[in-house]
Amino acid sequence: MIECSICYNELSTFRSLSNFPCTICIEKGDQLKYVCKSCLKKWPDSCPFCRQELDHTLKVDTIRTPTGKNLEIIIKQKQCCCLKIKKCFNKNMDIIGKLPDCFTIYSWCQAITKVLLLHISFGFLAFVFIFGICNNHNDGGLCWICILCGALNTIGSWILMYLLFGIIKDEYRLYFSILYGFVASLSFILAILVDNKCSINTLGLLLFIPALCSWSCCGYHCNLTKCE
Repeated sequence: MIECSICYNELSTFRSLSNFPCTICIEKGDQLKYVCKSCLKKWPDSCPFCRQELDHTLKVDTIRTPTGKNLEIIIKQKQCCCLKIKKCFNKNMDIIGKLPDCFTIYSWCQAITKVLLLHISFGFLAFVFIFGICNNHNDGGLCWICILCGALNTIGSWILMYLLFGIIKDEYRLYFSILYGFVASLSFILAILVDNKCSINTLGLLLFIPALCSWSCCGYHCNLTKCE
């Protein structure tokens, strides 16, 4: 009978065993360890055998050869694109936070350009989207409320970008989600309430409270760094 390498309980119908995904032990040539699911949950981030941290971007796959031998193959999982954006953003912000000298002035300017382009692209799409909804009610005139809605939605798109890519820390996520909900819902409600005379139907502002709750919940839960 196969036993769990941690608690030494035998395999049963209700207690299945799994391969412990420690790539360091496999690279050292150690035999693959089998552990039960309860023990596997107790060691989510480190290996109980070599005491090293687990690399969750690597996966251990077991292949059985025609001769009956088991081969352990280390497979590198594809990293989510949002994690790459977050890593690139944090790297550029670290470069910007340091005062440049003659050797780092080029990388400093390059980092500022990348961060600005990211903000401009998000802000431009958000401004054009909400301005098109708002200005659709006007007869070719320029309404100041539509410009205000575009500015609010641009700020909301930047906050959503920080929430989406996990740039904001978890302890501040709730506050930024409420701020995003306030800005985004206000810009959208104002945009749909503007008439052709650039005035607002104040009765429609009653939609602001449910819109605030909906946008805040959406901002709080839209964290792409949690995807696998």
